[in-house]
Amino acid sequence: MQEWPDMTDDARKFWCMYSGKREVLGHALFNHDPFDQFAWCQEWRFAIADYLTFNEGEYVNGFRPSPMGPDEDSFAYDTLKGERPSVEALRYAEKVLERFREWLRIAGEDY
Repeated sequence: MQEWPDMTDDARKFWCMYSGKREVLGHALFNHDPFDQFAWCQEWRFAIADYLTFNEGEYVNGFRPSPMGPDEDSFAYDTLKGERPSVEALRYAEKVLERFREWLRIAGEDY
């Protein structure tokens, strides 16, 4: 967990909860867009898949990587590059976001 001198107790609690295997999910939730949840979810899912594929050499089921490489302009991908999370944290967030995307589809909030 990163510490800043002016970190509030609430921020400290948030980052304590979202450390370890929940680290990537914490960054995604911290940057959550409540007005377009589907786009937010997809941005993070693609960033995680790009990071796993291009930075970790991992196979991501159902993901076809771009021949032009990862989306370097993505805020989520840039965040992952800066944090350098573990494969375990990436896989955990991938599973949670996949489930969330399915809930959005069932609710008719996908496009």
